[in-house]
Amino acid sequence: MNQASLLHKAALSFGHRPAVTYGLNPSTSYHDLSNRAARLGHALRDKFHLNKGDRVAIMMKNAPAFFEVLYATWHAGLAAVPINAKLH
Repeated sequence: MNQASLLHKAALSFGHRPAVTYGLNPSTSYHDLSNRAARLGHALRDKFHLNKGDRVAIMMKNAPAFFEVLYATWHAGLAAVPINAKLH
């Protein structure tokens, strides 16, 4: 079991409840976050020919999209390596 499977279980249990809320922007539901992460995870592996266990560097500003990318890497069986965007 990994973090992506926990998100999937949360999506089944809590569906349309907010998973991520950012400022005044509308929140993202568990269902939407789980679905988008799954699609992006498959796309990451297919487009970049990644294998389970490969490392993926994530350099983003603090934003809700970070969670989508993070869960996508976990969904694909990849190892996420977050990099602070302020270190450029």
